[in-house]
Amino acid sequence: MQKQVKQKIFKYVQSGTLMKLKHYLDTCSKKIDGFHLNFTTGDLKRTPLHVACILGDDAVVRCLLHFGANGGISDKVGDTPLHLAAKYVTEVGNYSDRNLLIDPLFKMFPDTMKTVNKWGESPRQLLREAKKKQQVFSKASNEEVALCGEEQEQGPSEKSWEEKLASEWLDDCTDMGFAADFETDWAESVPEYSSFDEWADRMAEEYKRKHLTASEKHKRRKETNRKRKHEETNDMKDRLEKEQELYRKRMTLKKHEVLVSKHKRYQENLGKHKSDTEQKQKLRFKDIPWPCHGSVSEMIEVIMSGLPHNCSPKERRKFVLRQQVLWHPDKFMQRCHNRLHEDHKESILEAVNALSQALNEALSNARETNC
Repeated sequence: MQKQVKQKIFKYVQSGTLMKLKHYLDTCSKKIDGFHLNFTTGDLKRTPLHVACILGDDAVVRCLLHFGANGGISDKVGDTPLHLAAKYVTEVGNYSDRNLLIDPLFKMFPDTMKTVNKWGESPRQLLREAKKKQQVFSKASNEEVALCGEEQEQGPSEKSWEEKLASEWLDDCTDMGFAADFETDWAESVPEYSSFDEWADRMAEEYKRKHLTASEKHKRRKETNRKRKHEETNDMKDRLEKEQELYRKRMTLKKHEVLVSKHKRYQENLGKHKSDTEQKQKLRFKDIPWPCHGSVSEMIEVIMSGLPHNCSPKERRKFVLRQQVLWHPDKFMQRCHNRLHEDHKESILEAVNALSQALNEALSNARETNC
C-alpha cells in the first residue's frame, strides 16, 4: 500500500473527519487490491484503530471496524485498541460513555479483554480502575450518601472491597442490559448497537433537519433577488422604449420642420426664377430652382411637404398635378430651352425627366387613394 494512502487515513482519523474517512476508505477498498487497515506507524507501531481509541472517537472506531480493522493487534508495548480505549475511559469525565467505545470492540474481539500488555495490565483491570475512580468522584451523589449511611449503621461490612466493587459493577452491567463481573468473561449477550451505516444515516438526517431552515431562507432570498432583477429589467426596457419613442417623435418633428423650411426656400426660388425670365444669362445646373440639392426622392419629399396637414385626396391630386405641369419636360423646354447652358443642358434635362416621372407616380398614387 502506498505511503500517501496510509498518511491520509491517519490524518482523517486524527482530525475526526468521519464522512471524509468513510468516503476515502470506501474508494480505497474498491480500487486497491488487498487493501487493509492493519498497517502500523510510529515508534510504538500503532494502527489507525489504536489512534482512534486513544482519542476516544467511538464513531471513527465503528467506521474502522466496519471496513475490517483488526482489534486484536498489539503495539510495541503490548497494548491492544481495547487497552487504549479502557485507558481513555479511566480519564475523568469519560466513564459515563464507556459503553459507546468499549462495546463495539468487545463484541468483535472478546478475547482481547484478557490480553496483558508489557506492564501486566489487561483491559479488564483498567476498567476496574476506571470504576474505582468513578466512585471516588461520585461520592457526593444522594444514593451513595444514603448507602454509606446504611453501611455505617450496620457496622463493618463482611464483604471485601473487591467484592463490593464487583457487585456494583454487576448492577451497572445489569442496568445496561447484559450481565458481567470481574471473575468471569463478559457475557456474549452484548446489546445490539446500530451499525456504522445506520449511525451515518441518522447523522445525515439530523444535519439535514438542522440546515433545512437555512436552505429555505437561501432559496427564498434567491427567489426574491430573481424577481427584483426581473422587475428592474422590465423597468429598464419600458424606460428605453419610451426614450426611443420620444426620440423618434423628436426626429420626425425635426425632419418635418427641415422639409417645410426647404419647401419655403423652394417656393422663393421659383418666384425669383419667374421674375428673371427676361435675363439673357445662361442657366447652369445650380441655377435651376430645384426643390433641394439631392436625390429625386428627397426632391419629392420637399415638394410634398407643401401640402396642408389635413388636406383631402382631391386637393392632394390638384397639388401634385400643378407640380407635374411645372416640371414636365416639354413645358420646361418651352420656358428655358434658349437659356440653358450647353455644358449643363444634358444633365439638367435628365434631372427634369426623373423628377417628372416621380411626380407622375405620386399623381397615380393620389388617384388610387381617391378611388
